[in-house]
Order: sequence, then structure tokens, then C-alpha cells
Amino acid sequence: MPRARVLASIPQFVFFSLLASLGAVALAAKSWHWVVDFSRASVSDDGSHLVIRDAHPDYVNAALAMGAERLAPGSSERTP
Repeated sequence: MPRARVLASIPQFVFFSLLASLGAVALAAKSWHWVVDFSRASVSDDGSHLVIRDAHPDYVNAALAMGAERLAPGSSERTP
């Protein structure tokens, strides 16, 4: 009989696992904004360039040496 009990409880386990997964997906979708805040890289408003915030100084120096443009702080527009 123990085998019959285990087999009978499998559909309930699957149902509750599915329910928990859907709950986790709903919570993740609700709090998606933290991913954007956590990320240091984003695309500019017009989509023409990549913006990296709080980059390591060595990375900034190397990128500028290779022709990258520095943006004004807090802006997604190029400096003149």
C-alpha cells in the first residue's frame, strides 16, 4: 500500500509545484525593475550607443583611448 499512496500523491505534488512556480513568476515580473537598477549597462534613448554607468576607471580609460565618447553625468545624450 505505501506505493499506492506515493503514486496518488504525485499529481498533488505536481499541482502545488506548478502553483508555486506561477507565484514565483508573478513576483519576479512585479519586481523586474531591480534588474535594470542592478545592471550597469543600458542602451541610450535613441538606441545609437551603449551607456555604462559606474565603470571601472581602467575600463573608462581604455574605452576612451579606443574612441568612445564620454556622456554628461545623468544624461543619455552625447556631449558636444
